[in-house]
Amino acid sequence: MTAPHAEIVGGGIAGLGLGALLAQRGWSVRLHERGTEVREVGAGIYLRNNPLSVLEHLGLFDAVVEAGIEIEFERRCDRRGRTRHEERTVESKRMWALKRESLIRILETGARDAGVEIRTGSKVVSATPDGQVVTEDGATFSGDLVVGADGYHSAVRESLGLTRTYRKLPSVATRYVFDGREFEPVARTTMHWSGNRRVGVTPATPDSTYVFMICPEDDAAGVAHPIDAQSWSASFPALAAMFERIASLPGEPLQHNYMVVQAKRWHSGVAAILGDAAHGLPPLLGQGAGLALSNAFALARTLEESDGDVPAALARWEREYRHYADVTQKWSCRLDTLTWRWPKPLLFAREPALHAISNAPWWQREIHLADSFPIATG
Repeated sequence: MTAPHAEIVGGGIAGLGLGALLAQRGWSVRLHERGTEVREVGAGIYLRNNPLSVLEHLGLFDAVVEAGIEIEFERRCDRRGRTRHEERTVESKRMWALKRESLIRILETGARDAGVEIRTGSKVVSATPDGQVVTEDGATFSGDLVVGADGYHSAVRESLGLTRTYRKLPSVATRYVFDGREFEPVARTTMHWSGNRRVGVTPATPDSTYVFMICPEDDAAGVAHPIDAQSWSASFPALAAMFERIASLPGEPLQHNYMVVQAKRWHSGVAAILGDAAHGLPPLLGQGAGLALSNAFALARTLEESDGDVPAALARWEREYRHYADVTQKWSCRLDTLTWRWPKPLLFAREPALHAISNAPWWQREIHLADSFPIATG
């Protein structure tokens, strides 16, 4: 019997993860990457329980352990560095951090080892519901399954008419990774809040630190590069030494607005969208990669159980698992709004609101719904 064949568009976390998962289940897989090599533009990344479970299924967890660091605590601080909430990240809330480029290398190795053909320099411009993808140079490739894992600006999603909304949020993130752990010697991730700004500080590896700075796009001092260390220190006095260190770093930081993607559907015929192409969201809950890998796992498992009926499998996959992404996206957007839209005269009331959210069981179940993504932990 001829193995079923998949054409995957996008050599990022979602595409590489799905490619490896399908190849391990007997599919032949060709992955199209528009760049001349598989690479990731990014800084650090969190992996929570659900993507860690998928990586365990793929046999890649040991590589994460070697490349990253286990995060033992998660906390929230005010502008002066005083702890307002802290909890252990254990069991379903377990968490690791590593550099994004390390995760891409791990997934690329896993995909190639599983037999995925990775075709670089292959820019896909459209896809069809009957299983064809067309590249910029006019070449056509056909599969029993086509998946667009080609990010926020997905050509596959657009060509299939699956986009409901695609928008840029007014929050800007500026990200850095630098050597040393003097500003966070504990295996802990901390989010500092001050006015309409936030700063996240976490280990990226045992010997490096990942910092991300969030502010509204109209905050000229906040988005300036080189960093305006004086302005950021005024917002977060306890982090002044860290801002001076960042100001001395060479090169350009990674800076971008948050994006949100909402799709009418995740599938059409034998074509589907995955990852940011399907449910791009602000990273406040650390679930961008998590949802991509979890939904990739769910898709591979659902196809395995489908008896070859790909359209029916895609419909079932979306029906059973989309709400995990929708709920997580909703809460990510709401928490981002607490930064840039909270009225300054009412800032005194924000910490009580955050405290209530952190301690209310119903809210916590909603916010951390993706952590217990059922098929990825099964």
